[in-house]
This record gives sequence, structure tokens and C-alpha cells, in this order.
Amino acid sequence: MANIVLNPFSEAETYSDFTEFTANGILKKYDVREAKSGSKYVDLVISDSTGEISGKFFNYEPGVSKIFSVGDFVCIVGKVKRFNNAFQVTVDDVSNPPADAKKEDYVKASPYDTTAMFAKVISMISTVKDDELKKLTTTILEKYHDKLSYYPAAKSMHHAVRGGLLMHTLSVMTLAEKICEVYPQADRDLLICGAALHDIGKISEMDADDLGVAGDYTADGNLVGHLVRGAMIVRFVGTSLKTDDEKLRLIEHMLLSHHGEPDFGAAVRPKFLEAYLLHMIDNMDAKVYEFSEIESELDPKSFSQKQWALDGITIYNPGRKEVKPGANILDD
Repeated sequence: MANIVLNPFSEAETYSDFTEFTANGILKKYDVREAKSGSKYVDLVISDSTGEISGKFFNYEPGVSKIFSVGDFVCIVGKVKRFNNAFQVTVDDVSNPPADAKKEDYVKASPYDTTAMFAKVISMISTVKDDELKKLTTTILEKYHDKLSYYPAAKSMHHAVRGGLLMHTLSVMTLAEKICEVYPQADRDLLICGAALHDIGKISEMDADDLGVAGDYTADGNLVGHLVRGAMIVRFVGTSLKTDDEKLRLIEHMLLSHHGEPDFGAAVRPKFLEAYLLHMIDNMDAKVYEFSEIESELDPKSFSQKQWALDGITIYNPGRKEVKPGANILDD
């Protein structure tokens, strides 16, 4: 059996339909479903450091087959086929990986050093002129420093890699800095601090191990959500620091509204300029990452399959330059 690269596009010409393979990776999805016949099967997605691939485990037997969960390190055996320019797998077996396989070798990580990223974040906050906002933001970031060093920004969407939350945070802060140069009417202190804290609640929203592999959403994530939890963190820390109440309210509003619309999870729509800019910047960075990641896996002048996270569009790679996910956030 051949070990295939999980990247669903780069090896597309190498494997013909029904090529047998064995692959180790991390479960991004593991849902037991019921077919029209009444039989059970598993709809799964497995990833490694190069990409991910989806599959169907029709040999699943309730009460007999070993049960796995999102985030588990597994070995997949099956046959691969191509569908809409992507690999899909008919899985014969899901089991524990060989003893000599190391989970950390299969984890996708940010291309940037997390220590350097955190130092850059703190350096940017140090330039904030409002001492209360500077102290509030620095205190919260330092409180969650350890988890920020490895947390992903999502389970399976943008920046879903080790250190992805910090990478996304620094990207949004960098964009905020540039926006303030173009629009001097924007309050730089408010926008930089809001950008630094906008996703801090994700640390409570997801379970993630120190390799940055996210499992299921926590009870806090399901019942409260990261926007509201982030605002609660700001209020709690700000109250202990005796931060001016109006300043706390402004930062809280930015966190609560940064998804823009209630349909997308916002508790309230943005109601002042810096809140609106944060929403736009956050959405831009997420979408650029999604586009770049998909394009980087496509052959030049080819289309992806439909991307439901991007309103069902197909992505085209013009092939004019090499595309890599992420942003230029450390180079001066």
C-alpha cells in the first residue's frame, strides 16, 4: 500500500481511482451517520501537515468498531478516488497509528514563530497612548500568553493551525495599523486594542491541546460563544484594574459586534467607526487566508470544488505567482 500525501490537489495526477493507501493523520471530523438503508457509516476528515482529505467509512459497525473523536491521531486504510478535482476516500479501517508515528509530525502549524509573534503584539500595544487601554490589553494578553502560543483560530476554518489564533490576531492588528494611516479619523488606540482582543474568547470556546489540535467546542463555546466571552473577560479584567467604564464599553462593543451581522454570530451590529473597521478587517483576513490556502493547493489555471464556507463559489488559481496562506506580519 502507498502512503499518500493528504493535500487534495498537489498529487491529483499521481493517483488513479481506487489506489490503495495507508495514511496517518488527525481527525478534523468524525460523524456517525445513518444511511437511507438504516445502516450506520462515518463521515470523516483527516489532516496532516500538508492538507486534509474527506472520506466515508462504510465498514463502521456500531458496538464493534473502535470509537474515535475529533482531534484523535489515527491511521486510515482504504482506497482513494478523485471527485471534482479533490481526493475522497472509501475507508476500510480506522485504527491507532503505528507506535513509532509522532502526532506532532502531522500537525499543521503557523509559518511564524509564536514567541516572535507575541513579542510583536506586545510591542504594538506598547505604542498605545491611552494608558488605561494599554494596561487593560497587555494584562489580558499576558494572562492568556501560554494558550496563545499554540491555540488555533478555529477547528476547521481560517487559521486552523498551531499558533493560528496568534497569527490571525497579529494580522488583524497589522491591518488595523495600516488602516489608521489611510484613515486618520480612526482612533488608533481603540482599533489596535480591539484588534488585539477581538478573538480572545476563543481560548474558552474550543478545547485544544498543546500541539494546537482543536477538539470539540466546549460548553462555554456552545452556550456563550467567543464574542460574548471575550467581552466578559474585558469587563472582569477592566473592573479589577479600575478602567474607565466608557472605555470598557467601547472595547466590549467592538468584540460583540466584530462578526458584523447577527446571522453570523454578532450580538449587535457595529455602531461606531472603529467597531465597523474591526469587523471589516477581521473578515478580510479570514477570507484572504481561505482563498490563499485553497489557491496554494490548486494547479495553475484550475478550479477548486465548491467552497461552502465561501458561499459555495469555486476558487480559481491564475497561476501568476506562488500563493501561501497567511500574511507578512513579522518582516519590517
